[in-house]
Amino acid sequence: MKRVVGALCLLTTLAALALSAACSCAPPSAPPAPAGCDTPAPVGAVTAIEIGSGRPFTPFVPGDLLDEQSGGQGLSMEGFRIGVRSSTPITCIAQHTQAGSVAFDGNLAVGAGGGWYLTDELLVVGGGPLHVVTTAYGMTVTRDMSLYPSTDAALPDAP
Repeated sequence: MKRVVGALCLLTTLAALALSAACSCAPPSAPPAPAGCDTPAPVGAVTAIEIGSGRPFTPFVPGDLLDEQSGGQGLSMEGFRIGVRSSTPITCIAQHTQAGSVAFDGNLAVGAGGGWYLTDELLVVGGGPLHVVTTAYGMTVTRDMSLYPSTDAALPDAP
């Protein structure tokens, strides 16, 4: 009888440990940060800035939708890139971007892509409209974007 009770206690303990390991929740983590850099392009080199998405890069226009991704914990993340044009090849920009309540400050690495120099994707946890303002090299770009089509737009008739 003692063996049965001991075995049941052992099985109960092992089951509890397995359940706690399977159900443990890691603390919330922020989306991955874009790559930074040390030496930004000089002031005169950058001739235009834009907010957009994709490769090839496409600047956002009103009505465009953000790229949606699922984060490691299943939350929706909204993604966009900063694109700059330059009179000379560059690998780094100095910028400030405010995306909703999230700020991306400092130098960001850029790589060439279709006539633009592009940052890594900047990701913000969310799922609603996103107001983005980027300031760099004396220029400011403001875009209002969303994961979902505007409810103000006329919907096509149902078949």
